[in-house]
Amino acid sequence: MARAIALAAAVVTLVSSPGLARASELEDVAAEAGVDPTDLQHAVVATGETDARRYLINVGELAPPKPPRDWIDTLLDCLAWHESRHTATAVNLRSGASGWLQFLPSTWASTPQRGQSIFNVSAQLAAGRWMVNQGRLKEWVTWRSCA
Repeated sequence: MARAIALAAAVVTLVSSPGLARASELEDVAAEAGVDPTDLQHAVVATGETDARRYLINVGELAPPKPPRDWIDTLLDCLAWHESRHTATAVNLRSGASGWLQFLPSTWASTPQRGQSIFNVSAQLAAGRWMVNQGRLKEWVTWRSCA
């Protein structure tokens, strides 16, 4: 009986609290994460969270949404394909260019990411984005294939 009263109180709290998901939304999010809707409901109420999806992201049950891609992401993806076939560990033995976007050591040293590994894909993409924003796209030999 006590459990039924606690569940009813949780439902009332869930339904009456502003910002909390409707039961159907909660069930959809629970199904997406592969968790029991009742357990999710209890966890959301117990933690004081108002958004079941945000709760599941915070506890690692759901991946955070990916940021939207823009034209620079598409351009860098194309450059990475032409430069290294998306091989993070690629090294050009003649020029010394390395990584996804085949940065020359001197070019890499001129970017804000110079202290990071040249083989770090995230750092390469950040450096590539910075270079495009600086008007340095044409430093890649393959830029015409992508622009």
